[in-house]
Amino acid sequence: MPVRTLRRKRPQLPDLFGNRQPRKTSACPLEEAEQIALFQWRDVAVKTLPELRWLHSSLNGVPLSPGLAAKMRRMGMTKGVVDVFLPVVRNGYAGLYIEMKRRNGVPSDLSDDQSEFIDFARTQGYRADWCKGWERARDLILNYLEAMK
Repeated sequence: MPVRTLRRKRPQLPDLFGNRQPRKTSACPLEEAEQIALFQWRDVAVKTLPELRWLHSSLNGVPLSPGLAAKMRRMGMTKGVVDVFLPVVRNGYAGLYIEMKRRNGVPSDLSDDQSEFIDFARTQGYRADWCKGWERARDLILNYLEAMK
């Protein structure tokens, strides 16, 4: 008969007086929640802006097991590639790259690899930037698409 182990609950953090308090959730959504919201907007907006059908993500921020991470690197997943890409030519740009960050993000939240990728993409004729939250990413996409209709 297999031995069953009990799942342990995460310990609660003590307050100033040593009393255990439940973990508090952040008021600022996680980067993945921001990206999910952006693609939910895309699924609705594609009815009026058909180019949005091709907006896609790199999935570079997805946590992977060590074995799967090694396999994905062998398959071409590259460190530093930003989160979102829109392969639509507008106003002299070959496409739009967006790195998503949380609403309280700051430029220092970009990794060196991400900054290097954004700089490289710009030199290659792409519009590339980072956005705090999905609303700013949406606005950047809308401004990009309206640049030369």
